[in-house]
Amino acid sequence: MDGERDGPHDGRTQSGGGKISKVRWIDPESRQKVFVSGTYERSCNQITLWSIPPVSQEGESFKRACQIDVEDDVNDITTCIGTNFAVALNNGDLLVVDADNDKLDIRQTMCDVHQRCAANAISSCDNWIVSGGGDGSILLHDLNATAQPSLITSQMSSVRAISMLTANLVVSSHLCGRIYVWDLREKSSSLPSLKPTVAYYPTNTPGAIMAISSHPADRHLIGFGTEEGIVGFLDIRIAAECVAPVSMPFSVGCINEITFHPGYPENVYLVSSEGVLIHLDATKQGVIHRVGDKESASSNLWLSRPSSFGNANVSVLMEEPMPINSVDVCADGVIVGSDSFMMTFIDKEFFV
Repeated sequence: MDGERDGPHDGRTQSGGGKISKVRWIDPESRQKVFVSGTYERSCNQITLWSIPPVSQEGESFKRACQIDVEDDVNDITTCIGTNFAVALNNGDLLVVDADNDKLDIRQTMCDVHQRCAANAISSCDNWIVSGGGDGSILLHDLNATAQPSLITSQMSSVRAISMLTANLVVSSHLCGRIYVWDLREKSSSLPSLKPTVAYYPTNTPGAIMAISSHPADRHLIGFGTEEGIVGFLDIRIAAECVAPVSMPFSVGCINEITFHPGYPENVYLVSSEGVLIHLDATKQGVIHRVGDKESASSNLWLSRPSSFGNANVSVLMEEPMPINSVDVCADGVIVGSDSFMMTFIDKEFFV
């Protein structure tokens, strides 16, 4: 892997009390620097709510506001509306949790939704949640209803990551090395499950696609990472037989998570099983476009030239001896969690 190696900028590190499987900012637009973490491979796993004070207090980088026990490994966490978030557990349960007022309140529990298989991945849009199971099933859950979840499919290989782009469009990645697109408008009462609208085999290798993320300004542009260390980008508006994904191999082990910066999406962050946090910066490859900026240029390099990321500047922001499992980014900075029990926050100063 070629790239610059930068030290963390204003980095803070603290133990999370166990192997950290997921970290997620909560209601980042409030600018309160609040995040949640989940653990795995413990006799008693936990979800913890943290805040980041302006100055470290009593030697602690983060302040623990609340902690609750859960019945199995935390496999995935997705933020919902406001301070709500949803959790996928290894026993197949899904939890909907509210993180308001420095407390964690489990509002809803959906038990064993994937029929004795793990809930591997979860994503949300508005009041909908989509979950992917170890058995290959994908289910749609309406948070405003008490009805049973709607089956999207049950005929795929094990789901590794899932993203709900809109209330009607879902993208999933699988153990078999494929990415599937699901148009939920095609579902009818006469069909027990859907067939994927499009199926991509983006790397032509047997390795599982472990992570996916959608561009915040153009949801059809997908970043992905594989268990073999390949990072790629593709436009799901293009037919499978015509698409030419940008693929870049990195010698960093399995790509555990990939995410776009929500305000500066020409910046992408990824973490790997070899303990590396990587920053891909494509700002010099085209017109800088800040999402939500009223004065932003009309041209966005992602919309016109997604392949520009093949020439992105690569920086290693952090290295540690244990796998880094999760990364999330907001306007305030990047937060990561790892098998070393440690969580690290890196300040926003390096973004642009």
